[in-house]
Amino acid sequence: MFNSLRLRLTIFFGGLSVLMGLALAQYVSRVASERMTAASGDKLHGVTKAIAHALSENLQEREREILLLSQSPQFIRGSLDSADIRNGLDQTKRSYRHYAWLGVTDARGRIVSAADGVLEGVDASARPWVTHGRLGAHVGDVHEAALLAKSLKAPNPNEPLRFVDFAAPVLDAQGTFRGVLGAHAHFDWVNEVFQKSLPAEAPQEGIESMVLNAKGEIIYPFQAIGRPVPGDRLPQPDSYLVLAWGDGGRFLTTTIAVKGPVNDLGWRVVLRQPISKALAPVAELHRNILLLEALATVVFMLLAYKVAGSFSRPVEELARVARRIEQGDERHPFSVRSGIRELADLIDSVRGMTTTLISRKLELADANATLERKVEARTAELNRANAALVQKAHEVADLYDNAPVGYHSLDAQGRFVHMNERELGWLGYEAQEVVERMSMADLLPPEEYLSFSESFRRLQGTGLFQSSDFNLVRKDGTQIPVRLAASALFDEEHQFVKSRAVVMDVTELRELEKRLRSQQILNHSIIHSSSNGLLLYREDGQCVLANEAAADIAGASVEELLAQNFLEIAHWAASGLRDAVLAAFQGTRGQLLIHSTSSFGKRLDSVVTILPLDHEGVRMVLLVVKDVSELMDANRELDKLARNDALTGLRNRLAANERLRSEFLRMKRSGSAYSVLLIDIDHFKRVNDTYGHETGDHVLQQVAECLRSAVRESDFVARFGGEEFLILLPDTTMEGALLAAEKVRAIVAGAEVPLVGRLTISVGLALADAEQPTEDAAVRLADQGLYRAKAEGRNRVGVA
Repeated sequence: MFNSLRLRLTIFFGGLSVLMGLALAQYVSRVASERMTAASGDKLHGVTKAIAHALSENLQEREREILLLSQSPQFIRGSLDSADIRNGLDQTKRSYRHYAWLGVTDARGRIVSAADGVLEGVDASARPWVTHGRLGAHVGDVHEAALLAKSLKAPNPNEPLRFVDFAAPVLDAQGTFRGVLGAHAHFDWVNEVFQKSLPAEAPQEGIESMVLNAKGEIIYPFQAIGRPVPGDRLPQPDSYLVLAWGDGGRFLTTTIAVKGPVNDLGWRVVLRQPISKALAPVAELHRNILLLEALATVVFMLLAYKVAGSFSRPVEELARVARRIEQGDERHPFSVRSGIRELADLIDSVRGMTTTLISRKLELADANATLERKVEARTAELNRANAALVQKAHEVADLYDNAPVGYHSLDAQGRFVHMNERELGWLGYEAQEVVERMSMADLLPPEEYLSFSESFRRLQGTGLFQSSDFNLVRKDGTQIPVRLAASALFDEEHQFVKSRAVVMDVTELRELEKRLRSQQILNHSIIHSSSNGLLLYREDGQCVLANEAAADIAGASVEELLAQNFLEIAHWAASGLRDAVLAAFQGTRGQLLIHSTSSFGKRLDSVVTILPLDHEGVRMVLLVVKDVSELMDANRELDKLARNDALTGLRNRLAANERLRSEFLRMKRSGSAYSVLLIDIDHFKRVNDTYGHETGDHVLQQVAECLRSAVRESDFVARFGGEEFLILLPDTTMEGALLAAEKVRAIVAGAEVPLVGRLTISVGLALADAEQPTEDAAVRLADQGLYRAKAEGRNRVGVA
């Protein structure tokens, strides 16, 4: 029953349906898994990047705030234990709710002032934030503080108090060290960053977040501390991986480094999601596909069983007729009939095949006889070919022995296993004196054998042997200079069998080199006496010639220039010099004005002429370098005078308009908004009228210094006209701009001006956005805010 054609066809097509269904299900599942994994990985990577950026911004903002506070006039000139200092610390602590403690030490490390008076009088000289803060701005890694914990209440009763330290040195106007300003921020702010950055559906999707320190240990969340981490197997910053974690299961994992402020803490944000959660829709799709495939298989098998019956009976009859013919009944008639065209064709084909086989049976007998005759003829041809090969082998051996170069082979011990007649003739030996009797140690001077033996050992291991020059000792004791190049022969298991070497007599070459050295001395004196820098490069990028003038222009030595490859020099690519030199190798001359810093740290202002050369068919490029630093410095000084305010040292209105235009265009491209502060000194006319214009100039200089000390390095400060100043804050939201404006106002209000006393300023604030038509729109809005601040009583911040 199971041997019937009908059943087998049914089972075959049913099995084929199952295989196709399984293959389709597997393919769809794999593609869906890959795409779902990619989508989930990209989503997880984006969240990780946002969290890392938020942490980095928070660290940098706190570090800048402490550094700016340490540079405020109260800390520079006032007593560190004064009420003003303590009030300022209290105000700063209240401005950021995660500050647990702020204080300042004297030069010996004793805390002399602190917010709320906490820990005043305590000797903190041995604390890391003090020792590092003496040297410059410092951000410390997360830690517990037992002494401070006694004075504070933990925000989370289930976790110990943990802090991140921020510190900066306090220096007087002459730069003398006065003490260290420090702050301890609750590490709980990290939780706030994660809550804001993680999507609302993160818990349902099983997304877990954590922060690793530089050692790869979990420092957040507190409950995960001690959990095993994949470590070196974590993905690269711009990718994601599916990893098996030590606490069980496989997780889709991403990681982004948190960029530190002044010192990199080595923190990394890691997010992971169980792969089962990430691929849950794929599993449901897989189950549905399998169900449909099972139903389709049943239907397909029923149809196949019915169709198979329509041609299985004619096939069985055809098989019976074929067996009769196989048994020798070649005249048995084909009485099989079928209404299926394909079966009818098959029956006709078998009938024709039978007739053909009978006729071919007779032809085969004739073919066998013909084949025997051809074999005899081919054997005769092979005998003639063997004789020709023997003759060829003799010719090759004669060429080997009489070649214009020497050949020899060495075994693993360095003994000669073969040497051609040419090399034997140079050395004055017979083959039986050398082969299997002598080694390279017998033919090399002792001082050269050590170098050869090291190269030979490397050849046996790597198959590499650098062509080298040696002196071979002849039988009569004289020496012949040769150049030796070798290759290795290995067996199938990569075991060394022997070496094969080519030996060239370089006696004439040595004489030519001697004459060339004489010519090179003359060329060297011409090249190195030039006042212009000269650099010659090969097409592979290597410098082959450099004079002292070029070394002086680059701030390097001639040897350092010769060790360089211009394809690897970064400032060549940035300045366009690399492309110009590559074009010169194609025959194009060029000249460039270069403004960059050399690989050796020297500022370059030079005119470079690029000349293509062809030396004996080898393409090279010559650079002629002329130093124009003095001329460019003069031009830069003129540019600085045109864009700087002579009285305050700040940038002037021309520079401010250029920067506003640049930031406006950058915002249009990237969508990153910026803020504008317009500042006016309150009652400045009264100062001029009362104390004179000289005192007014001092007031402008004092306010300019306060503004310069209150902003970030990336911010822009300019005197906009008269007693008006402009501050541009890139990448700053309205909330951040309000904080910066209030800080600027407070620092100016707290500064003491000789003769005049205390001054105040009014600040107008506006946020630029991509919908504004020009860069002037934000300035006009800031001017409206300034007008509002004046109208509401001055010494305040007005928002447009």
